[in-house]
Amino acid sequence: MCCGLQESLPDWSGIWDACVRRTHAWRVPPRWSPRDWWEEIDAEGIAAACQAIRLFNPSRGPSLSCFVYHQILAAALARYREEWNYALRYRLSSADPALASRSDDDVATDPEGGRLRRLVTGLSQADRRLIERLFWEGSTEAEVAGCLEISQQAVNKRKRKILLTLRRPLKIADGP
Repeated sequence: MCCGLQESLPDWSGIWDACVRRTHAWRVPPRWSPRDWWEEIDAEGIAAACQAIRLFNPSRGPSLSCFVYHQILAAALARYREEWNYALRYRLSSADPALASRSDDDVATDPEGGRLRRLVTGLSQADRRLIERLFWEGSTEAEVAGCLEISQQAVNKRKRKILLTLRRPLKIADGP
């Protein structure tokens, strides 16, 4: 390229390699083959990079390289969390295969489904509401964090603590 334009462009291969190294260190979610999972994450990363380039605003401060890198990781992490949340919900609902195809009302009247409901109702109101929003209403941790005016990391930490509390009596092994 001429006129020094190449120096102003980011090192795309360096950004991509750094993102790939980071995301490929994560555990592959259940029910995915490693090859299919990495293809999925790569596709998410490419889409996020394209969107980041479109949305980039140099007046906001970070360099284009930094912005693209963080957007790729954010998209990959969101997809990763989505898969693990699905896996956890699936594992809870399939603890008894007969319960997996039932509605919430049927599960509440079933002795084993009722056990999970009793455990959830035994939580504090704040913890119960957090679990309901994340698992029954399908809100993301970031959405819940925005409503509660706390960080997404704080929501994740509370969720993990609550799930450990619920898993012990149900004798479900720890997840991711």
